[in-house]
Amino acid sequence: MGEVYRARDTRLGREVALKVISDGAVLDRERLQRFEQEARLAGSLNHPNLVVVYDVGSEGGAPFLVTELLEGESLRHRLSRGRLPLRTALELGVQIAEGLAAAHARGVVHRDVKPENVFLTSGGRAKLLDFGIAKLTAPPTLGGTRNLLDTTLTPEGVGTHPGAVLGTPGYMSPEQVRGDPVDGRTDIFSLGAVLYEMLSGTKAFPGRSFIETSHAILDSDPAPLPDSVPPWVGLVVGRCLEKEPAQRFQSGADLAFALGAKATPSSGSVATLPRAPRAVWRRAVLVVAALATVAAVGTLFRPRLQGEPAPSIPGIERLTFRAGAIGGARFTPDHRVVFSAPFEGRSEEVFSLVLGSPEPQLLGIQSARLAAVSRRTGELAVLLGSESVYIGAVRGTLARVAPTGGVPREIAENVAWAEWTPEGGLVVARREGGRMWIEWPLGNTVWSGTGAITDLRCSPDGRQVAFVHRPLASQTNIILLSPSKSPRVLLTSPAARGFVSTAVWRPDGKGLVFTSSTSAGSMLVELSLTGATRPLYRFPGVVWLQDIDSDGKVLVLMAGGRDHVAVLSPATHAFPRDLAWLSAPNLGDLSPDGRKLLFSDSAHGQTYVVLRETDGKPAKVLGPGLAFALSPDGRTAALLPKEGDRLVLAPTGAGLAVEVALPELDVQAAQFSRDGRRLWIAAHHADRAGTQLYPIDVASRRLLEPVPGSDIVPFTPIAVSPDDRWIAVSGTGHVPTVIPTAGGEPTRITTVSPELRPFPAGWSSDGALWLGFRGAKPARLARVALPSQKITRTLALELYEPGGYEIHDARISQDESLVVVEYPSWEGWLALIEGLALDR
Repeated sequence: MGEVYRARDTRLGREVALKVISDGAVLDRERLQRFEQEARLAGSLNHPNLVVVYDVGSEGGAPFLVTELLEGESLRHRLSRGRLPLRTALELGVQIAEGLAAAHARGVVHRDVKPENVFLTSGGRAKLLDFGIAKLTAPPTLGGTRNLLDTTLTPEGVGTHPGAVLGTPGYMSPEQVRGDPVDGRTDIFSLGAVLYEMLSGTKAFPGRSFIETSHAILDSDPAPLPDSVPPWVGLVVGRCLEKEPAQRFQSGADLAFALGAKATPSSGSVATLPRAPRAVWRRAVLVVAALATVAAVGTLFRPRLQGEPAPSIPGIERLTFRAGAIGGARFTPDHRVVFSAPFEGRSEEVFSLVLGSPEPQLLGIQSARLAAVSRRTGELAVLLGSESVYIGAVRGTLARVAPTGGVPREIAENVAWAEWTPEGGLVVARREGGRMWIEWPLGNTVWSGTGAITDLRCSPDGRQVAFVHRPLASQTNIILLSPSKSPRVLLTSPAARGFVSTAVWRPDGKGLVFTSSTSAGSMLVELSLTGATRPLYRFPGVVWLQDIDSDGKVLVLMAGGRDHVAVLSPATHAFPRDLAWLSAPNLGDLSPDGRKLLFSDSAHGQTYVVLRETDGKPAKVLGPGLAFALSPDGRTAALLPKEGDRLVLAPTGAGLAVEVALPELDVQAAQFSRDGRRLWIAAHHADRAGTQLYPIDVASRRLLEPVPGSDIVPFTPIAVSPDDRWIAVSGTGHVPTVIPTAGGEPTRITTVSPELRPFPAGWSSDGALWLGFRGAKPARLARVALPSQKITRTLALELYEPGGYEIHDARISQDESLVVVEYPSWEGWLALIEGLALDR
């Protein structure tokens, strides 16, 4: 349809593809206007498997598009070398189906899915090209009967000729061939034909002419796939290629799930799971902290009918229905479910639920998180009085409670996790002063180390304990522990490959099952005692395994929700004004006067820098990247592009962007000095340990030497004082630290608890430091006077959302009249899964 040029976007410093429609001169005004509208719609389809449209316009009568520049080859070019390996074909099928699902959700039907329109990037990602552009030549809807000799417009040009239909022979659906109305199921058929060709190396509907091919599409079935293709794959492809749309998969999401549930390898480590972007990983850690979520998958659940035969695939039944976060859940010996939750804004309480009953019963245990249930007696272990909601900082008083409830009997302090042994004893993980250790039995330390311990689980025979250990934010281990043997690391998983949690023993004790969560969803994975893994079940949302009953039933917490960037007025107690623009905001900076807010927001794997007025005016999108800092005059934003080896100082209005080269630096936070002459960054150098504070001279764009002795907790904000003399950071061990910019000894603030993970939220005009607390319940800020370190004011943050009791980030204006808070709101429900094959 046109010519494509490699071009450079000088404003944002990126290379792009510029597509000029060659016969634009012959387009009438109406079709040109329709092209621009549909190109803008294509530009709204932000998804990692769809080509990104940056801009659309017309120059000298020629319409043009500006899209991302892709490096790689088309699927057609790849197929010229032969059919694809099974695993590759399935992975590409999942990606294309997910891209189609995103487009269909916006009402866009591709109508020309074929190997020529699938691009394989050098990084292994499938990108679907030319979304919405076929609509440029779409004819108006005609009434009455349609046939092959009707005059229509073709994708190859704007002219018409008899016998042409919209699409490409061999990949069109039957309804396209007949000229009937089409919807998203048309694209499902075409993708089925592409899948068939990837798996077999031949076209599903070959023919020497358009008429032959059309006859095959309408009346014939493709030849069987090669014997090396598993039968279930043939069934999935066959369902895509059903002649009637009602008999196909009804959405791209359904097809992606069907392909993805089987596409994961049957052995190896969780390294095969999709990589999670850094921002998503940081959020995943905090999601687990809340242990709650909203899941929009209600259609997966239905009540079981009496006498209904067991399904051939696992069945899922929803167990809880009230809005709120779930803290922990276990089966009892008599197959009930006990769990804790803070419903309706109350403190966390313990409930008992009989399977099949719609309403759980209170056990009368308040301000308590369920830790464990004895499989022998049903006795409960609970944690009382933990201030923190963050799973890596929960610490309370361990107490025993009768199975039917009653008054807890306190037995140990500073306990983070607990588990019953088959004999009725307790194994506990304790936390104090930044250190964690395991006692088995109580009082006998059998393991200690740095980092976080979670998910203690005792084997059915009582001889081993499995637990999840996070020595670093970037790594997770599953460790086996026994009194008589040295600890054994059963699995090591980098954080980028999935957030590993909740390792639960199989009822036969021959292995464990754990959850791995990424930006693409969650998976239950079986782990043998030799370290081999086998995927069991994939979920499109966030899910955490809770327990496995003796009869094989699996208890999970369905999770999801949304993040907010909200403006609060402490003086008026007005309802928060949510300024989030897409689905996953990350707070960047607040102007000193509190009028402008810079943040990142994400959707479909793409992240953009957004500038908004705090009074709620529409957002201004500055471009792709991660937002860090806003200059004091509000004219410049410091952002991190996707490449990550430099900072871009982008104008918020007219002007040119400039770059600051940062070789071998991983930037994690930034803020301008109040005179605008320096940009202070917290960054990790490839050749140095830890995260340090670096100054950048803005005028020369030169990186200066790091501040000696600075050691900053990764991915926490920094705050520059109004007089530019001090920089507040979250220092070693989450201790708030004030660093003098002119040199000298830092001041560590010891009047707040590092267990609550404090971070700097800003300075007042008179030089007081405001701290936020990521692990505090309820959410709050504290004003600290310096140098006395006295807390002079505490500000409770009323977030008004289910589960919205923990904050990710916060900023306060210098006059203390306005606070911006980034926080999640979570709801969650428990679900029962039956039919998982745990014994293969």
